[in-house]
Amino acid sequence: MTRSVAAEPTPMRTTARSRPVDTGSLCLDLVATRTPGGPDLLTATAGAAAWLGTFDLPTPAAGLTSRDLDRIQELRAAVDRLVQARLAGTGPDPEDVGHLNTCAAAPTPTSFLRGDAWARIEVPQPDLAGVLSVLARDAVHLLTTSEPSRLRSCEGCGLAFYDRSPSGGRRWCSMKRCGERTASANYRRRHADADNGGAPDGQPTHASSQQFG
Repeated sequence: MTRSVAAEPTPMRTTARSRPVDTGSLCLDLVATRTPGGPDLLTATAGAAAWLGTFDLPTPAAGLTSRDLDRIQELRAAVDRLVQARLAGTGPDPEDVGHLNTCAAAPTPTSFLRGDAWARIEVPQPDLAGVLSVLARDAVHLLTTSEPSRLRSCEGCGLAFYDRSPSGGRRWCSMKRCGERTASANYRRRHADADNGGAPDGQPTHASSQQFG
């Protein structure tokens, strides 16, 4: 009996890979293919195929098409809006829900274990529907079965992530991307205040001003 990769009871854990952020969830990694101030990884078929390969998600047997790019971008936009609504504590948009559910309804890709080696056999996918189903089902799990308080927005750039840290106190999409950037900005601000004698906007303090009799 085969087991679908989308049958997890919680959002799929994504391990450290070569990407700018670790969102903690596959569907949020989809949203993070377009980061604030960064490149969009899904604007070309080659980039989309490379991103899918990062997560061992198959591409269609005939290769990705421009329509496939539109479909994955449409799902990304719907997931992004639904996540933002969840973070804001508002209700979901029915059109986004319908789109997500339609994508989730398709059968997910299947792979088998070979009988003569520790390797798997991939079943060719006729189109992108199976991969979109994996991503959509993960979004359903994230939005309904995860711990709501651990779904957060990065305090630096606003990118959504799912906090899997033991303490539950994560604040950044990535410490290197936003955490260190914010820490550096705070450090410069503190030193600028110290250089100004603690006065705002560079104004001299009373102690440093000249007194005339």
